[in-house]
Amino acid sequence: LSFKDMINKDYGFTDTASRIAYDAAGKAQDYWLRSPSSYDDSSARCVDDYGAVNGSYSVNASIGVRPALTRKLD
Repeated sequence: LSFKDMINKDYGFTDTASRIAYDAAGKAQDYWLRSPSSYDDSSARCVDDYGAVNGSYSVNASIGVRPALTRKLD
């Protein structure tokens, strides 16, 4: 997912609660976006465990990714 995806209401991301990703135990987790940070080359955007899209986040291996796909419903 990209930063633009995360703010696109047509994709179902209407507020911070809709962006939260939960692990198998039901705990909210941070996840990376594919969009780079606007601050420096060593940072990327992410969504935190409260569903906020952060403009910058230091590279951290403990943060995951959120799989996504597009499905045509016709």
